Amino acid sequence: MDPNFAFGAAYGIFLAIAVMSVARFLDERISVEQAVTKRLKTTQEQMERLEKAIMDTKLSLARVEGKVDGKLSLLPVPS
Repeated sequence: MDPNFAFGAAYGIFLAIAVMSVARFLDERISVEQAVTKRLKTTQEQMERLEKAIMDTKLSLARVEGKVDGKLSLLPVPS
C-alpha cells in the first residue's frame, strides 16, 4: 500500500469525523436557541395578557368607583 494513500485516507476520515462533530454541535446549538426563543415568545405573550388583565381590572375598578364618564357609583363613595 502506498504510504501517501494511507495518509490521505486517514486524513480524509479525520476530516469527515471533524465535520460531523461540528455539524452535530451546531445542530444542538440551533435547537437550544429555538427552544429559548419559543419560551421567550411564550413569556412575552403571557406578560401581555397579564398587562391587559391589569388594565381591565383598573378600568372595572374605576367604573365601580364612578370615575368613568361621570356614571353613578355602584358602591357608596366615602366623602
